Amino acid sequence: MSELDERLRLALRDLDDQARSALRPPGPGGIPAAARRRRVAVAAGGTALALLLAAALVWVARPPAPEHPAGAPSCAPAEGGAFLPAQASEQQREQLQAAIAASPEIVSYTYQSAEEAWAGFQNAFRDAPDLVAATKPDSLAANFRFDLRCAGDFPAVRDRLMPFAVDVFCNGCGAVHEPGLDKPVLPAQSPSSAEPTR
Repeated sequence: MSELDERLRLALRDLDDQARSALRPPGPGGIPAAARRRRVAVAAGGTALALLLAAALVWVARPPAPEHPAGAPSCAPAEGGAFLPAQASEQQREQLQAAIAASPEIVSYTYQSAEEAWAGFQNAFRDAPDLVAATKPDSLAANFRFDLRCAGDFPAVRDRLMPFAVDVFCNGCGAVHEPGLDKPVLPAQSPSSAEPTR
């Protein structure tokens, strides 16, 4: 290699070193990208800490939970009904009405005769004339409709009314667990509702 080549190479190396030191000063603090990342990380950490402290303050300052007796189920009102046998006597109707009236879980009730049930059925299904024509008026029984204070009270009400009714049902009571069965069944499908009048 010639002396000229050697001097050029050294001069270029010096220029390269100067250019590198001018673009990136030595040390991690001198590198702009690293400093920017550090500032973002510190800001994000500070924000996370502030949110954590705010959540802790909200948790500590929250009002105490209302006191409920242990095991008290949540209670929602529900509607139900009890069907009389097709040819029920006045005495059977009075017995069922007395059982309903004596049930503290029932808030209110109304009686619907078989004729009223037929008229209501015809009105409800006036857009389905084939269904109305296929249904006999005597297939709709007299019934009592009632409002339960609490849907969770339905099993006790059903057991109280079943000796006087053909079927007792509840809308809004969900599934009811029948003793001796592996799974819950809907109230209208319960085995006890299929028992004949005693």
